[in-house]
Amino acid sequence: MKPSFASVPSPNREGQTSPYPLPQIDSILVATDLSARSDRAIARAAELAATTRARLTVVHVIDDDLPKSVVQHLSVAAKAEIETSLSKLDKARQNDASIHVLTGAADRDIVGTAEAWEADLVVMGVHRNEDGRRPLTGTTLERVVRTGRSPVLVVKDLTDGPYQRALIATDFSVHARRALRVASVIAPDSARHLVHAYHVPFTGLHPSESLRQSVQETHEAELAAFVREELAALIHSALPEDEAGAPLDAQAIAGDVHGVIYGEIQRLEPDLLVLGTHGRTGVAQLMLGSVAAEFMNKPPCDVLAVKAW
Repeated sequence: MKPSFASVPSPNREGQTSPYPLPQIDSILVATDLSARSDRAIARAAELAATTRARLTVVHVIDDDLPKSVVQHLSVAAKAEIETSLSKLDKARQNDASIHVLTGAADRDIVGTAEAWEADLVVMGVHRNEDGRRPLTGTTLERVVRTGRSPVLVVKDLTDGPYQRALIATDFSVHARRALRVASVIAPDSARHLVHAYHVPFTGLHPSESLRQSVQETHEAELAAFVREELAALIHSALPEDEAGAPLDAQAIAGDVHGVIYGEIQRLEPDLLVLGTHGRTGVAQLMLGSVAAEFMNKPPCDVLAVKAW
């Protein structure tokens, strides 16, 4: 059966809007491994820094197992390479970036520098995964997202101005709520589409096909109404009434999470996918949510992963 699709109206915001202003992006850290993938990350980070007026920090980490003489040579070369990458940007994106070439472990030092500089956003390129078979687990990208506090923007595509269309997946968690708020800051003028996937229970427990159909339709109608109300409440509690930007469209679709998101990606062709994911404490620190891991491992577009803490 084709998944049901329910749009969420924009009810009166009076008395329901968030009392909190949207978060500010005052500090952006971009991590580079000096590859072409990282050049795209630097370009996007510079564009965001220019539009948000944030200070920009560019970090490259050299393996501390290398001999001291090699480290010294690589440090000079890395700084020169980063300066060259920044100089190639158009004037509107050029920023007085702070360049830091460190010696240590990449994930640990990226997270440490982000915390020291109180970075509101970390920007990275996609990890090397040409055939789509390499796991994300254990990569620098996965460790930074899993152990760091800052939202992480994974840049896949060339930067051609601000984001035009953002797909924001939500499960009503506190992580998803913060993801919506951060997305509204880094893509304020984009067409924003909020989607929630929901499961209709008990569809296979009735022997009669006609009864199954009737029960499923009843459950879908009830769940769709409930999810619409929850999505409307989420939007109005997360975003202030005077929040600038394009209108936000919200949809509730019956189906599994991965399938629903892939379907919306095909339908909307977004240039930014936004996902809430696990926090950094307890068991959650040992793993990354399967949805976030899948889409960051082989991103269809730029991917923003956001945690509440």
